[in-house]
Order: sequence, then C-alpha cells, then structure tokens
Amino acid sequence: PQVLKWNKVGPNGAPNSTPGGGTTIEFENKTGKTVKVHWVPYGGGLRYYGKIKPGAKREQNTYVNATWVVTNENDQPLGYFRSTKKYGIAVIPKP
Repeated sequence: PQVLKWNKVGPNGAPNSTPGGGTTIEFENKTGKTVKVHWVPYGGGLRYYGKIKPGAKREQNTYVNATWVVTNENDQPLGYFRSTKKYGIAVIPKP
C-alpha cells in the first residue's frame, strides 16, 4: 500500500479526476468527528459516496488519478486525496 498525500482544498476547489485504470483507496478517519467522502467527477463538482465515523475505515473502489474530497457533516471541505496505481491509504488527519 501507498500512503496518499493529504492536500488542502484551494479557493477554486479540488482538481477534477482524470480517467485511469482501476484501483482501491482506504480512508482512515482520524479527525474525531464524522466526515463525508465525495468523488470529484471528470467534469467537476462533487458526488457524495458516504460517511465515515470517527476512528472508522472505508475501502472504496476507484480509478487511478481520481480526486476524493473529504468534508465535515456541513459539507465544508477539509482536504482531498488523489488515488494512485497502488492500493492507497488515505489518512484523514485531525484539523
């Protein structure tokens, strides 16, 4: 597995996903609060995929070069990850 980089969401949002082969990302919620995960489609925007409780993990099938935005329960962006060819570990840190 590869630990994925946690990135801050800029004023223009997170980058769009780009097409790639299949892979897997495993989110680990270390924030102490419930968070939401959203995929960023190729044309932009956010597509909601689910919630992750504090201390929980979620394994998600995805594509290489996919962008995944993590928000709080009020949909405020906390940061994002970009998937890679390797199985990715996405540790969501405390703010």
